[in-house]
Amino acid sequence: MLIDEELTLKKLEVFLAFMRTGNLARAAAESQTSNVSVHRAIHSLESALRCPCSNTKAAT
Repeated sequence: MLIDEELTLKKLEVFLAFMRTGNLARAAAESQTSNVSVHRAIHSLESALRCPCSNTKAAT
């Protein structure tokens, strides 16, 4: 398996903050970044890994 250049330690740290807090805003505060940056980091990781990292869809 090739490691994609999009897979960075910072993005993994942001993802772990999101998983730990369960919330974009709290993960952003913990990571000292914006909600948008957290969302982009997670999306970028999903692209790099070629799979979803979390289930962010709301239940209907």
